[in-house]
Amino acid sequence: IATSFSDVSGYHKHNKAIQSLTSSGVINGYNDGTFKPEKTITRAEAVKLIVAIVKSEDDVYNAKVDLYLQNSVLPFFDIRVEDWHAPYISIAHQNSVVKGYSDGYFRPNKTINFAEGLKIILEGYNTNANLTRFQKKDFLYINGDDWFGRYFTYVYNKNLINRAKFYHPAQAMTRG
Repeated sequence: IATSFSDVSGYHKHNKAIQSLTSSGVINGYNDGTFKPEKTITRAEAVKLIVAIVKSEDDVYNAKVDLYLQNSVLPFFDIRVEDWHAPYISIAHQNSVVKGYSDGYFRPNKTINFAEGLKIILEGYNTNANLTRFQKKDFLYINGDDWFGRYFTYVYNKNLINRAKFYHPAQAMTRG
């Protein structure tokens, strides 16, 4: 199995996914020929990833035009029209994929944790995971009153996560 990144061997656990998303133009490596699969991912990068997968390039272009022409309003104090991630975050917000923080900020450069990433992925795909009832699972650090409990229950019930692996909602997500 060939790879196009010097730090992602053909046997790397995420090689297939990285190659697939790279070849489809959803993600990129770095100018030095690396991918850095163990590097953490920001909230803006995670939103860009899911929007680029579920929406067309035309949708992103139209969102960018709408922002520049002020046909739509940026919903967060810390997102500017000229930010590379603005159209992606705008689309995600309009489609109820992200809400941001209660203080009106999105914090695009903050590392995203597993719970936030899981929510963005599931909401991006319109899974209706938010309607899932929480079920206690022994290997998860989750309580019934945690906002993310239903998302973990959904992926567990659908066999979308490894049931033998330990998951913590605050665990930082990586590029891999």
